[in-house]
Amino acid sequence: LDALVRGPFRGCELRHDPDDAAWSDALGDRGWHDLGVRERWAGSIPERREDPAFVPVAACGWTAFTERLTAVLAAAPSRFGADGAALVDAWSPFGPGEDERFGLVGDFGIVAPRCVEPGVGAMLFVGVLPGRRGGGLGRRTYDAGLARLRSAGLEHTEDEVEATNAPMRALFQSLGLECVARWRGWVEGP
Repeated sequence: LDALVRGPFRGCELRHDPDDAAWSDALGDRGWHDLGVRERWAGSIPERREDPAFVPVAACGWTAFTERLTAVLAAAPSRFGADGAALVDAWSPFGPGEDERFGLVGDFGIVAPRCVEPGVGAMLFVGVLPGRRGGGLGRRTYDAGLARLRSAGLEHTEDEVEATNAPMRALFQSLGLECVARWRGWVEGP
């Protein structure tokens, strides 16, 4: 472990089987921070109609997108941070068409779908403003992202979620996606 974390993986997230107590103990004893268990869900992107309330960044601008992202981040897990501009900066460089796929959904949501490899898309971020959560707006926002991926010619999706995020896991199941991987993540320091 010590050779591994001093070598090429220094500063990276380490992942291991979530049930492997030996790795958890070793990393915890060395001061690594447990990011919790995450899952990757994958499957075909179902047909989706374009949401008329979707406004791409090309139309609303990066400033409006970043402001909405910052507002959504106010209640998001701390692993995202609280600054939309910093997160947008971390996502760059942007590929062709991302200003047409990233966007706002109505006055409540934000979605950032991205092509991750030929034919496969993923959501970098899906969020609903804290005061508007519940009532299916998360599903509607995610569906808007899926529609953007389909319109870009992508047929498959792979998304990650915290294993404790029951609503998102239920959404993935309802879309026919399958859990294809589970791991516990760790980063150096507190």
